Amino acid sequence: MLGRDRSTVAHMNIQHEGNLEHWRGYKNLFEYATLIVDSRMSTSSTAEKLSEITNRIFILEQEATRLRKELEEKLKIEIQYNDE
Repeated sequence: MLGRDRSTVAHMNIQHEGNLEHWRGYKNLFEYATLIVDSRMSTSSTAEKLSEITNRIFILEQEATRLRKELEEKLKIEIQYNDE
């Protein structure tokens, strides 16, 4: 189904927590994949739909914060470079 053998899947599962912390971009891809899976597997319950939307908002707010910080850092570096 995933196009991977079970040893690869087992290895990735074991490494998952470390990958979340240390593999740049992994967490964002994981959260995006989680959104896709959650949206496909959600039920028709209003409460569950609200919870799903709330989770999506939370993840998107985290991503927006990360991008703002990244942009601020790039602008600081640019300003420092231009001041020299």
